[in-house]
Amino acid sequence: MNIFPEFKDKKIVIWGFGTHGNGPAAVKFFSQNGAKILVTDLKTESDLKESLDEIKDLPNIEYVLGEHKESDFLNADIVFRSPAIPREVPLFKFIKDHNIEIQMSEGFFLKYSKTKNVIGVTGTKGKTTTSTLLTEIIRSQGLNVYQAGTPGNSAMDLVSKVNEDDWVVLEVSSWDCEGLDENQVSPHVGVITNISHDHLNRYASYKDYAMSKASIFKYQKSEDFFVTIKDGEFTNDYLQISKSKNILIDVISGGYDFSGSILKGEHNVRNMALCFEISKALNLDLQKTKDAILNFKGVPYRGEELSEIKGVLFVNDTAATAPVAAISGIKTYLDRNPVVILGGADKKLDYSGLVNYVLETKVDYVLLKGTATDIYISLGLDSNKVYDNFEVAISCAFNIAKNKNGIVLLSPGTASFGMFLNEFDRGDKFKDFFEKLKNEN
Repeated sequence: MNIFPEFKDKKIVIWGFGTHGNGPAAVKFFSQNGAKILVTDLKTESDLKESLDEIKDLPNIEYVLGEHKESDFLNADIVFRSPAIPREVPLFKFIKDHNIEIQMSEGFFLKYSKTKNVIGVTGTKGKTTTSTLLTEIIRSQGLNVYQAGTPGNSAMDLVSKVNEDDWVVLEVSSWDCEGLDENQVSPHVGVITNISHDHLNRYASYKDYAMSKASIFKYQKSEDFFVTIKDGEFTNDYLQISKSKNILIDVISGGYDFSGSILKGEHNVRNMALCFEISKALNLDLQKTKDAILNFKGVPYRGEELSEIKGVLFVNDTAATAPVAAISGIKTYLDRNPVVILGGADKKLDYSGLVNYVLETKVDYVLLKGTATDIYISLGLDSNKVYDNFEVAISCAFNIAKNKNGIVLLSPGTASFGMFLNEFDRGDKFKDFFEKLKNEN
């Protein structure tokens, strides 16, 4: 079904096909609209098998896998870039120097989608929880709403699908924000949940990373909304750029009462407050909003309470991939005697705050082997608590928790690479072993 005739017979290069769904979704979109497609990725065919299976029956597709060749890009009308590919790679400059259009999924969606009822959510942490809660709130109002931007939910799947009156809640990473810059587009409501040190292996500085988020509101008009935390470290920098209606959340003096909510922790009070203020700005029914907030069960991988084994609760907080997120996780469960599973791969972050917090609170912990774990140890954590086997680490944490009437909390404070494919793979393996332990006990 060719809804966008402007792409018929155009040469589209999918640069970085990937395993998270954006690549296949982009291929499907351009194939449906009559384009000629070249898929290229540094990964091999076997690495990408699951994603490639999704598009195996589509016509007009060529593949160059295991390498990127400049010649494959020269005649492209559009290069569709994976967010995992940094702008700093030489091939990016080569494409730009040849005046070839570069697109990414979120920016492409905002440019071509029929609906302008889009809420874009970015920030260091809280994106998925806030996005999912906003989706539930809008659905509670009887409105048709889609959620995109999370793994497996590509915005490209929605470009042809959504109608003018539909709502879309779009989760946007700092890398995805670069795609908004390509088209100079921002959503009707732009949200920054919070900013803390993260991804400094990809950005020149902490401020460079923080300001990458500004695309979520930078291109808004006066009738649009920018929502963020009042006392955020970069809020004043953002306000100097914003041309839209600014809504600043003050959690402490805002008088928010979410007692009875299933969500735990100060960070989730902030997420709920953001959602409540967005509802007010959009003139939604606030009682329905409040009900949706109080009934919201949270999302997988983020403070996800699995269940108990012999009185020990297991909590899957694998999405805590930065120190500040791990501190939030520990703080949330501090009164439950947590045994925390920490450690993994380094992202060039400052881990001293997390290590100091662990030492000050005297929480029990086990460590997963990795480059960040080496830094934890240099800062004062115990090298005798390092495990290179995830199941053994979980078992050890379980045994400690049993003896102190505690809980097992996976909240690593680091990236997952090395032992795992990604943080979700880490979380899935945690769940799998939990089920195994449960059956044994």
